[in-house]
This record gives sequence, C-alpha cells and structure tokens, in this order.
Amino acid sequence: MKRFSAIFAFTVFLFGCDGSSVEDPVLDAQLVLRDVFAQEANAFNQGEEIEFYLTVNNITNVDAILEFATTQQFDFYVVNSVGDEVWRWSEGRAFATVITQFIIPGAESVTVNVIWDQSLYAGGMLSMGEYTAYGSLMDQSPTALYTFTLQ
Repeated sequence: MKRFSAIFAFTVFLFGCDGSSVEDPVLDAQLVLRDVFAQEANAFNQGEEIEFYLTVNNITNVDAILEFATTQQFDFYVVNSVGDEVWRWSEGRAFATVITQFIIPGAESVTVNVIWDQSLYAGGMLSMGEYTAYGSLMDQSPTALYTFTLQ
C-alpha cells in the first residue's frame, strides 16, 4: 500500500498582540482510501464504492487560518497509469464565489471525505488497472496522493 504525505509551510497572516509576526503553521496532508467495509485498502473491485479521506494536520502550535476564494474548500481526483485524469469530485458542481475560511487549531487536524461510485466523466465505469488518487484543500498545499488498483 503506497501512501504519501507532503509537508508545506503555509504563509498565513497571523499576528501577535503587539502586531509582530508569529510562527507560521505547517500542515501535513494524508490521503487514505477505504472500501465498503470502512477498511483502508489499495485494491478495489469494479463498481465498488471507494471512500476518500483527506486529513490535514496542523503540526505546529499556532492556528492555521485558511482562506478560499469560493465555497469549495477541497477536491479529490483520480488519474490513470498514463497520467490522464479520469475523475474529479468537483466536476459538474457549482460553488458560490464568496470568500470562505476555516481554522485548523495548532496541533489539531481536520478530515474531509467523499464517496465515489467509480463513474467516469464521459459515462461508463472505471476499468481495471493502476490509478493514483489525489486530495487537497483548494488553493492550498500540500496535496496528498494514494495509489490503488482496480481489479
């Protein structure tokens, strides 16, 4: 099972009471895929629902204040073995153009999840093969990835 995490220092605007800058938060992202039994898996059957879990950990002691240009705060997508994108969670969804934000307190995490039924953009279902899933917060790094097989 291949799971990767990425660490990226976010530059956010945090100020102490005296107006001086404080330590920037550092976030770590991990993506896990789960099967219909809620078990972490890297192999799935055709037509089986796949649940994506993106966990973003604030590994510092300062709050991470994340701002987004729309109401979309995260996304997931899948690419095939040659790098072609075959599915994106946000495809066909509408998001309001309004600035939104949330805070990940220091030393805490937030998890978002979606369920995918393996349906593709152009209709049809995912075919057998090797794939890589990605998950990230919008306009924010890090991006986490997870490789899986469809059998």
